[in-house]
Amino acid sequence: HRALGTAVQAPVQSREGRRSAEVYQLGINQFAVGTNPRYEADGPDKPRGHIFVWDVSRAMNCEIPHFVGAKELSLGQTVDWLRHEGPMRGWIRATLEDAHQQALAGQLAIALPRDIKLKQLAVILPEEELAEDGKPFVAAAAKQRGNRLPLAEALGVHAADCFVHL
Repeated sequence: HRALGTAVQAPVQSREGRRSAEVYQLGINQFAVGTNPRYEADGPDKPRGHIFVWDVSRAMNCEIPHFVGAKELSLGQTVDWLRHEGPMRGWIRATLEDAHQQALAGQLAIALPRDIKLKQLAVILPEEELAEDGKPFVAAAAKQRGNRLPLAEALGVHAADCFVHL
């Protein structure tokens, strides 16, 4: 899986000061998370949400790293990085409602299970329409894989913590 460790140079890029919901949505869609073999799970309990989030965050120019130094991060290590290192790197903890509002403004917003033992990641979509449970839709390579999933389906839980990069 050497290719998984290769950074993708995404054609659609979003930069600070020029963010919009439209560019954010294009930035997410270009990776076709639901069908792209790059994000196929390595087995029933080995999703590649961290690879997808790495790709999207690089396209948004606010990288959630896949490597720290020479060390390649696993999904669990990436989730832990976001919780512990992220706040020192411009990632701000937010409520789901605030994260959704930031996504609508074109800012990258990430959701993860509130239970710190569960390691999953999803990208909150910049859509006004909410899922049946009243929560925003997400794109993810997690419990389920797709470009537009209800949060609980993607993460396998209802309670989520969120981080946004402003």
